[in-house]
Amino acid sequence: MKTTIPNTHRSGLTALVIATGMTMVFAAGCGTKNTFVPPPPPKVTVAEPVVRNVTAYNNFTGKTAAVASVEIRARVQGWIEKRHFHDGQLVHKGDLLFTIDRRPYEAEVQQAQADLLTAKTALAFAENDLARREKAYKEQAISELDLLRSRAERDKAAAGVAAAEARLERARINLDYCEIRSPITGKTSRRLVDVGNLVGAGEPTLLTTVVQINPIYAYFNVSERDVARYLKRSSPLRKEGKREIDAKIPVELGIATEKGYPHRGALDYVDNQVDPETGTMQARALIPNPDILLLPGMFSRIRIPSEILENALLVPEVATAQDQQGRYVLVVNDKNIVERRGIEVGPKEGELLVILKGLKPGDRVVVNGLVNARPGAEVSPETTTVQPPAAKNEPADAEHEKATAPPAEPAG
Repeated sequence: MKTTIPNTHRSGLTALVIATGMTMVFAAGCGTKNTFVPPPPPKVTVAEPVVRNVTAYNNFTGKTAAVASVEIRARVQGWIEKRHFHDGQLVHKGDLLFTIDRRPYEAEVQQAQADLLTAKTALAFAENDLARREKAYKEQAISELDLLRSRAERDKAAAGVAAAEARLERARINLDYCEIRSPITGKTSRRLVDVGNLVGAGEPTLLTTVVQINPIYAYFNVSERDVARYLKRSSPLRKEGKREIDAKIPVELGIATEKGYPHRGALDYVDNQVDPETGTMQARALIPNPDILLLPGMFSRIRIPSEILENALLVPEVATAQDQQGRYVLVVNDKNIVERRGIEVGPKEGELLVILKGLKPGDRVVVNGLVNARPGAEVSPETTTVQPPAAKNEPADAEHEKATAPPAEPAG
């Protein structure tokens, strides 16, 4: 016969088993020693700020332009006989570009020479006739009216010689115009007229253009605030009666494909008034361009030194961060505790950033491991050295004077 256990007895047995298991677990837990060890402080890399003199710059955006641009046109009518340059070629002042058929103008010169010879012969005859009549007049052999006519003929012949000489000179000038030469040193554009075409018929035909690009101009706009600083800087020169640009304010320039500012020149021109609509004034720099790396119309980055920050503090830009409170860096104190320091930044020097406020020499700034550093937490710092920016951003005085001086004879 099958025996059935009441539900009350089954519930009591289950409770007994659970209680017994909990007692065994509690007993086992009390018998085990706690071996928890806190993790070591996270490692970070720290470095002291670099201390050095830094030149602060005003930065602008500008565009390059040719120092001179000349349209080469045909000044006489004729057929293009020969072209003496390639499209886009660098040419020097006086180089032959085109030749127009010379034969008609050589004939005009010969005709003018013949006319001049005829006029000189007529003048010699008139002078001899006048001398004879003057002698006859003294002997009362002719009237005064005849003498006056002879003088008038002599003067008319002299005027004919002068007119013939002018026609000869004009014929020679037209003959010279058959050789079209470059008036400046520079770079040519493409040819606009091919050999065999008639030019100069009715109007001077445009043949090509030549632009001077060494040195080259860079135009940019300066704000009112920068203009005021510039005027203050150049005030002593104006008191001496000199031009402002005699200060030879250095200018550095770079284009989109270049790193930094490899081209150096000097301020060349400043406009005479501020544009009231934009609050800016146009300025111009003269940049040596011997390698022809700059062409007219290029957008460029321009900077001009404004002041020297003595004993400035520099840290890597990657060591700075920003939150709602502003720009800051993390500093490790003498107890290896991380502190947050609000900072005010200045100009950038390579990969480093000038810190105007918030740091002092000797501070240990976290430059690597920022993720592991938390303000108020302890860290394990490892010290490194920040490399100062390359000296190429501050050229020597001799190199700068050489760069800012315009070339004696431009090459392009």
